[in-house]
Amino acid sequence: MLLQIDRLEAKTSSIQQSQNFQQNILLIRILTLIGEFYLRHDKLIDAEMCCQEIAVLNSMSYLHIYLKGRIHEYKQEFSQAKKHYQNALSINPYHIPSLQQLSIVLCYLEDFHLAEKMIRDAISLNNSLPDSWHILARVLDYINDSQSALKCYQTCLQLEATNPIIPFTTLTRIL
Repeated sequence: MLLQIDRLEAKTSSIQQSQNFQQNILLIRILTLIGEFYLRHDKLIDAEMCCQEIAVLNSMSYLHIYLKGRIHEYKQEFSQAKKHYQNALSINPYHIPSLQQLSIVLCYLEDFHLAEKMIRDAISLNNSLPDSWHILARVLDYINDSQSALKCYQTCLQLEATNPIIPFTTLTRIL
């Protein structure tokens, strides 16, 4: 009987740990979105507070490192931003926002060919994001490939017309 109680307690503890882990992941995602929102509205201190909150939850999260990159980019510390985006990608090489932002920062650092490679990597992961096509078009403009840039701008416009605000795959999680 005691063995069964111990097993039940172990299962219960395991379930609670799993739920806490999932809640932390969700909270980190929400704080990252809020931090980006603050940066878009010129509230650097609030964005930094979100970044600190994420660090408390998991300082090695790729989202924490990504948000640090966004903060450095906002401060126009492009070398630091580049380092953070690269570190976030070393943890999660499929994180498209890191690829997108790294491409933008590389343009500021005038490394256009690497910027093109990074944004093409993002497009190869998901070719239905208008933002990625827009960034690629801008990069191609920088390297004076106007014909290719025009095609990318056209693709961007076509995708914007059909791209939902919230991806359909997330609707089931929200509901």
